[in-house]
Amino acid sequence: MRSYEEIGIADDSAGFEAYLVVDPTEKDISFGGTRIDPSVTKEMVIDLADNMSLKLAGHGSPVGGAKAGLRASPDDPRLKQFLRQFAEACREQLSSSTILGKDMGAKQWMRSWIGA
Repeated sequence: MRSYEEIGIADDSAGFEAYLVVDPTEKDISFGGTRIDPSVTKEMVIDLADNMSLKLAGHGSPVGGAKAGLRASPDDPRLKQFLRQFAEACREQLSSSTILGKDMGAKQWMRSWIGA
């Protein structure tokens, strides 16, 4: 298994968890999607990042894979708060080496909120 970087946050009182997995760590730039769903787990996000890396490598891309996963409902009225918490925890990676797009459950406004 390749090395990967993982950032995890949890707000037990709100029932919220989020993860950013960057795989492999030796690449200068990584990218992948952001999944927002109540069924998200750390293991799922690790697997998705690994699969993203394999998919990119299969196309000869020089970048690594990454995935973000937020265990939350896309309709949760607290979602903006959760997105803000996630963005703060991942600020260094998201401002220097990791580009996130959309995945299941994410809409463009949610992605924009993380980027802001």
